[in-house]
Amino acid sequence: LKLQQFDSHNSSNDQVCQLAWGEKYFKQWPNEVREVLNLNDGYDYVLCSDVIYDHGVVEPLLWTIRTLLCPPTESGDSNHHNNRAPEKGHSRAFLCASFTLEAGTNDNLLAICEELNMRCDVVYDNLSTGGCRLQEIRMK
Repeated sequence: LKLQQFDSHNSSNDQVCQLAWGEKYFKQWPNEVREVLNLNDGYDYVLCSDVIYDHGVVEPLLWTIRTLLCPPTESGDSNHHNNRAPEKGHSRAFLCASFTLEAGTNDNLLAICEELNMRCDVVYDNLSTGGCRLQEIRMK
């Protein structure tokens, strides 16, 4: 799978950081992340690789992705998100997995995406031959 037109010279706005997932940790996120959420309509892309090791992490992970793609409203209430219509090609998360998820985990992922008004599609799947599976998550 090739990423097209990556411009390493124009990466001044790229940000990589560690986040604790879920609503209960929202107020503890780094200031840099919270500033981006306050100033913009969220991040354009969220990249995740091999992050679902347990069925219980799906809900906090997806809540975090939802918040990064479509931040809370100006009231600051983390339960009320902006319902903006993302422009085509923006506001997407990519989940890459190099192993098969536990039984029922993917169904749980899809159900929680639906609850959070997100859509999850398989973009690439080569797990059966030792490759990876890439899923794209975006707002509906």
